[in-house]
Amino acid sequence: MAAALMQQRQATQWPTSYIALGDSYAAGIGAGKYVEPRDDPETRLCKRFDGSYPSQLKAMLGQVPDDKFDFVACSGHELKNLTSQFDKLGDKRAELVTLSISGNDFSFGPVVEHCIYNHRARLIGSDTSIAGECQDHLHNATLAVFEDAVWIEFEGMVKRILAERLAPDSSWGKSLLVITGYAKFFPKPEEGDECSKYRFPLNPAADTFFLSNVVTVGTRRTINDLVDEVNRRIQDQIVKLSDRIKFVGIDGGFENQRFCEAGRKTPEGANDPEVWFTSLNTKLLEDNFAPDANSAVDKAWVEWADALAADTAKASDGGGNDGGGNAGGDDDFRPGELKAASSFHPKTAGHAKTAASVKDTLDQWVADGQVIVPVTDFPEPEPIPVGPIPEDESSPPQTEPSPEPRPDPIPKPNQDPCHSHGINICI
Repeated sequence: MAAALMQQRQATQWPTSYIALGDSYAAGIGAGKYVEPRDDPETRLCKRFDGSYPSQLKAMLGQVPDDKFDFVACSGHELKNLTSQFDKLGDKRAELVTLSISGNDFSFGPVVEHCIYNHRARLIGSDTSIAGECQDHLHNATLAVFEDAVWIEFEGMVKRILAERLAPDSSWGKSLLVITGYAKFFPKPEEGDECSKYRFPLNPAADTFFLSNVVTVGTRRTINDLVDEVNRRIQDQIVKLSDRIKFVGIDGGFENQRFCEAGRKTPEGANDPEVWFTSLNTKLLEDNFAPDANSAVDKAWVEWADALAADTAKASDGGGNDGGGNAGGDDDFRPGELKAASSFHPKTAGHAKTAASVKDTLDQWVADGQVIVPVTDFPEPEPIPVGPIPEDESSPPQTEPSPEPRPDPIPKPNQDPCHSHGINICI
């Protein structure tokens, strides 16, 4: 029984240290509020939010102390920027490392900008010109996903994580790197579905003058296919680098929670709790955006938001324009850089599902024997009640046992065995 108890595995006791790496899908841009300290410049630059899956996972792992949780994921980062995240860690290692990255390497941001929210092409042409610009960016993203350059860099960074950031094997077992995938934004597109002629709204004021792209079946199908291919390559190429890597596919968890789901009030579902992605009109708990001058993604969304404000102000005969290209006051047509940068990212509920999926993977890692945690705090055993033994009337009466005969005294050395205390006992 004791041996069996010692083999119990308790996932709640492992891991005791955790490093969270990655891009905006790990940082949790737009999900909840900024993590503490909220006024820290790096927190704002990287847009680390408390609704992110690393923050929620850390809360689930109650045994990980604050000083053993290193949340260094940063919105806008590409694979090459992981080096700067490593630098912030110093020589720290952890029993658990999570990684969510590559969306920026595959240019998913420009796809969202030009295939969903492209307002500038509308100024000079029709839906045809808008669609053509979208197709150019889809083509660039497709090349990046299917060619090898990004995947070679992905392999190199993962090898560095294995060598430099995972804690060495211990008596408990193996440390673990968990790599998450991405979730598709749309359910399976169907010709003639509700989303086929839908335009994701920009800003209510801007929509008076500008329209975003029609979200065609072909566009949605291509975007979904790219997400599926990224997930496949991570599993087939990256996870196989080591038996200490696990892939957590989050796509299945987003089933029925995507944009353009049938039965929703609007395909966008900006503030619908059943839609787990943000859009330009999602109400965020934060509105402060500190752009990172070194982030191409931040720069793109700042330029986009400023251009929309300026173009709308011009179209409305200068209303609300402060003369510097930015709208202000009640006539501010700019949707906000944080909203723009957060669009097509998971809401807090989506991150909660991801955190739960990662936790399930950790529990399975332990259950599979990769980590064995001895149970040291055993509960006090329940006392066994002992009552009077009933008499068996058929048993013969018990008699007192005869006394055992006393053994002969053992003589001490040099003592006559026949004499004791002056008495001859041998007669």
